[in-house]
Amino acid sequence: MTSLRLIPPALDWTAEGAPRSRGFDDIYYAPEAGFAETRHVFLDGIGAPEVWAGRARFTLGETGFGTGLNFLAAWDLWRRTAAADARLDYLAVEAYPLQRDDLRRALALWPELQPLADQLIAAWPHGVAGSHLLSLDGGRVRLLLLFGDAASMLAATEAQVDAWFLDGFAPSKNPDMWSPALFAAVARLSKPGARLATFTVAGVVRRGLAATGFTCEKRPGFGTKRGCLAARFEGPAPVVKDATPWFAPPVAVPVRRIAVIGGGIAGLTMARVLMSRGVAVTLYEKAGSLLPEASGNPVAVLEPWIDLGEAPAGRFSLAATLHALRWYRDYAGDGFEPCGVLAQEDRAWQERVAAGGYLPPEDVSLQADGLLFPRAGMIHTARLAMRLADGVDLRLGQDIARLEDLDADAVVLAASFGSEALGGFPLSLAVRRGQVSLLEGGAPLGQVLSGKGYVTPVFVTPEGLRHLAGASFAAADPSTEDWRALAEADQQANLEIFQNLLPGSPARLVGGRTGLRAASVDHLPIMGALPVADYAADYGGLAHGRRGDYPQARYQPGRYVLTGLGARGYLTAPLLAETLAAQILGAPVPLPRSLLDALHPGRAAIRAIRRAKKTG
Repeated sequence: MTSLRLIPPALDWTAEGAPRSRGFDDIYYAPEAGFAETRHVFLDGIGAPEVWAGRARFTLGETGFGTGLNFLAAWDLWRRTAAADARLDYLAVEAYPLQRDDLRRALALWPELQPLADQLIAAWPHGVAGSHLLSLDGGRVRLLLLFGDAASMLAATEAQVDAWFLDGFAPSKNPDMWSPALFAAVARLSKPGARLATFTVAGVVRRGLAATGFTCEKRPGFGTKRGCLAARFEGPAPVVKDATPWFAPPVAVPVRRIAVIGGGIAGLTMARVLMSRGVAVTLYEKAGSLLPEASGNPVAVLEPWIDLGEAPAGRFSLAATLHALRWYRDYAGDGFEPCGVLAQEDRAWQERVAAGGYLPPEDVSLQADGLLFPRAGMIHTARLAMRLADGVDLRLGQDIARLEDLDADAVVLAASFGSEALGGFPLSLAVRRGQVSLLEGGAPLGQVLSGKGYVTPVFVTPEGLRHLAGASFAAADPSTEDWRALAEADQQANLEIFQNLLPGSPARLVGGRTGLRAASVDHLPIMGALPVADYAADYGGLAHGRRGDYPQARYQPGRYVLTGLGARGYLTAPLLAETLAAQILGAPVPLPRSLLDALHPGRAAIRAIRRAKKTG
């Protein structure tokens, strides 16, 4: 995976303290009236606050996020006028994201916005290309930042936008942004009747909007400016041919209550995310307690996963890592101990990760004895489960046999390998048995050590202080109980892991735990809407290399799946849950279409059809 680090913009600062771009020779805002101009051009231009009155959810989109002034002004007005239980999604594109210190300096001119600005600055993501989802205002506001070229990023995004702020440097200064591709992408993501406001009345903008289904109205400009535009999307949007219609996203429908099947980390995270988005959730777990399988080890390791390959796994690993490090700080409380993780295997990989700029400097440091991730660490699973389950309607000890019997508008199957039978669709899951070992004694350890396996610092158990070492990963048959017994060979292998990572440190085995995991054939999770049983029949022509028009994917109404997380469940579950929740609710989706395709529940079926072509 090539470095995705973006070069921050070169700035000059006016006497008033406002930033000016050297590259575009243009201001970010007028220092004497930036906030007032935002109100007039953008908020009044879309008809706020009336435009979101009575709406449980509202989605705003913006091109040219810049300093975030428009976002903060919209957030400020929304939180003062929207219902207390309403939710705001804000989708914004920025090709040249500011550094955190520059953002702080740029927003210091607006003391009336400082409480909101402080939240934005604290959550401001690392400047790497891609999607960055921030949860603000206690979860009432979600800001999805797309760092990269505006037209390309929006073309790869799924959302249903209620209103747009078209901002950025002037068309005369930045003509590449104000392109036909941008206007087409904006139209594709717009709901019927979506509002739009922009500061410019340039002909290229008026013509571009008109050509993609918007009706424009010129409004008086702010101050001495000659005008600004308001527009409404009447459609139709330009038709974009779908290169992979078999993976076409589902159409979102209104939901008020969702049932989640499965009380492991996937199900718990899914429930927490849906609750934070204002959805009532009932969680069913057939066992009598939460975290019954591999998710229930006494502690888990949160270690960054940076796959440097160019396949989808590379981009997904980075997105999941960046999101998880933010998410656990926000949600886990005392369930997460950021003691650090020292990765000691593969020095070449360590050096590439450290030099590639994939993570912010505070999250990675190359040491003589390994690559240190100082803000990663150890998850106390029982504590985390209590926090994630807070407020969720829990139904423990209930084994669901028929989804039709559930009182819910939608169902998410997060039941590990049991999701396949419940959903009535083949997911090609493999069942893997894992065994971890508890050890007593050993040298003091301040951080997790990772190599061929891992060793944790000590943690408190009813029997005393223990290390955890592991873990085995082997095929298993869930139809028998054989997998439950501790295997002596695995215990000895875990002891060897401990001794290799802590040489010369005496410790003895005092117990262990086994659990089952579901893994996919291609080692990526399975997430998305659940296809109909005869899904593959629509695409049989792929076996013969037939090109042409294939129908859009068909899905079981209100059925979704999140499974196959394998050994990285705690790392990947937060981003997967946010992504699936966004798909269900029609909110901006925090992964690009290419990665949604790579995670699609029907991908194994499509792969089997294409494989038949090669072997036939």
